[in-house]
Amino acid sequence: MQQLAEQTGVLGQIFFTGVGRSFVPAVRAGAPKIPYYLNCDINPFFKHSHAYAAKLAKRIQDCGAVGLNCNFHNATPTIVAAMRRHGLQVSLWTASNEEQLRKILRLHPDNVTTRIPDRVDAVVKAGI
Repeated sequence: MQQLAEQTGVLGQIFFTGVGRSFVPAVRAGAPKIPYYLNCDINPFFKHSHAYAAKLAKRIQDCGAVGLNCNFHNATPTIVAAMRRHGLQVSLWTASNEEQLRKILRLHPDNVTTRIPDRVDAVVKAGI
């Protein structure tokens, strides 16, 4: 992937999402120049805990990822704020309808995975 990205001149425009901890060594070895978001399952019982969010951010940093990739259902302002404090980005998945997309966008993520890309512009223009 990295070689193809270099050949086509898009290396600075791509990143990986959905990289689980067990795949980090392979991603680092095979595509060391491509940034990646670490896929994390957020514990719903602790998603409002500042201590939990800080530990999660540390785990992401320790894996060398640029940020968190998680299901939007468990993303909270607490989680997002912790990522920002640690210099990390946030990628949220997957919006399947406009209501979900609005919920995601209110968290101001860096990346959104959606099944309704044709509706994103309309939702943004209508106001979050």
